[in-house]
Amino acid sequence: MVLLLAQLLVMILVVAFVLKWVTGAPQEVLHDERQAALGFYAHALDELANTEKQGLLSKANASEARLELTRQMLGAEQAATVQIARGHGRRSDKKRMGLLFAVLLIPLVSWGLYALLGSPQLPQRSFAAWEQRNPASLNSAEILVRLEVEAYRSPRDGALMERLGNAYMAAGLFQDAVNSYGRARGLQGDNARLLVLYSMALAGYEGGVVNEEAEHNLRRALELEPDNVPAVTGLAAAIEQNGRTREAAGLLQKFLRNFPDTAAHGTISARIAALQQAAERQAQQRVIRENINKFVANTESRPQDVKAWQMLVTAWLVLEKPEEARAALVKAMQVLPEADARGLAVFAKARGLFPRLEESTNDQPD
Repeated sequence: MVLLLAQLLVMILVVAFVLKWVTGAPQEVLHDERQAALGFYAHALDELANTEKQGLLSKANASEARLELTRQMLGAEQAATVQIARGHGRRSDKKRMGLLFAVLLIPLVSWGLYALLGSPQLPQRSFAAWEQRNPASLNSAEILVRLEVEAYRSPRDGALMERLGNAYMAAGLFQDAVNSYGRARGLQGDNARLLVLYSMALAGYEGGVVNEEAEHNLRRALELEPDNVPAVTGLAAAIEQNGRTREAAGLLQKFLRNFPDTAAHGTISARIAALQQAAERQAQQRVIRENINKFVANTESRPQDVKAWQMLVTAWLVLEKPEEARAALVKAMQVLPEADARGLAVFAKARGLFPRLEESTNDQPD
């Protein structure tokens, strides 16, 4: 009801302003122009009288000039009167009513469309009443909105800022989470929990990459709380991303030695095993990269040596370059004797590599 009354009041004010502007403005402008013209001629008559008194103009000439100015002033007065009369004619009552109808039609049409397409029967719900709802009945978006409002009302509440950051993290809004955790750190002071949360938000914002700032904060978290599992696993991930896989595994092993009773013992042990396997694979790849040219040279110098081709194919597979391995296999099958080519095909197939026989000039059976 209050909204409808406000809309009605605004409509009345708009109609009054539009009608005054349309019907009154032209007449006011014409009246101002008329007064300006009369003032000009009156000033000219005064100047003529002064010139005659100074003896610069004869009485006959002055009388003639005065008559001409008077004639022009009367003509201007008559023209202005006619123009004002025409202005009154243009603003006839019929046209004013038409304009009034057009202005009133706009809100009436909009209200009618809202009644048909909108939700005029939707009950009003105050935000205060919405806040009283049980948090368990709210979805994640509603919880986030409520926390944002509470944080706006209580900007000095560090715990509330932390909860808001958690909600942003759950919604995937990592930049907002970084800002909220940053404010929480400023209000609560640094602790291991907040440092880890802040680092996780930074990593989320960077697409999963633990940058230098996040790594620094994770190290500080471990200094404050050496048995913090998220801090040590996050730091291990940062070290691994920098290519120091063995160092990451060593960090986790040291953590288990210091805290063997941690609830995350099984998870960390599995992570250590995966890191160790990755480290071994990286070491093997490093050795192969250093010797790949040697393997290629061996096949070029001994093209009939099936062992040399096996070593080259295996090297490319270890380096995770299957296309290079397949190219070497096809080339080998072109130069090797038929029996050796069969054996090399079986060798490659056992390692998940299938040659494209149509690329080979030899007609090798499956």
